[in-house]
Amino acid sequence: MSQGLGVWAQAGVAGVDERTISRQRQVRDDYYQEYLRTEAIEIEGVVEALAELSKYVRMAIVTTAKRADLELIHERRQIRQFMDFVVVREDYRFAKPYPEPYLIGLKRFGAAEEESTLWLNCGTSSAGDLWGGDQRLLCRAAPSAGGKSGPGRVVVCRRCW
Repeated sequence: MSQGLGVWAQAGVAGVDERTISRQRQVRDDYYQEYLRTEAIEIEGVVEALAELSKYVRMAIVTTAKRADLELIHERRQIRQFMDFVVVREDYRFAKPYPEPYLIGLKRFGAAEEESTLWLNCGTSSAGDLWGGDQRLLCRAAPSAGGKSGPGRVVVCRRCW
């Protein structure tokens, strides 16, 4: 996955046939969606924090989740009301840690990298390896929050699992 391909593409490269991959992908999808429907995955304080942040910055979700899974995750939750948009796995070719998902988010905001802040939950990601060995390149300090129309837009990157 550090190559931005995902586990299924890597299985194909390793010689697993497409029929087996397809069957196992469906088993995994069914299991994951059942988990999302039945388990408590809320994180205490998130809605309140986003409500406060939304007064000062624009936010979005950039995720490796598929659209169907993201919809299931958020169908009874309050998080999306604070987001301008969502970038899901179907929206890009190369997954994180490649920059494509983040760049799509910045483009949708109409924001330049130097006026944006990326919040990541992937501290152990190999993204730094792809971007010059320094993960700090992923996170750019915004000049100021400046209100929703000013600089300092925020893209919140959070894996939905």
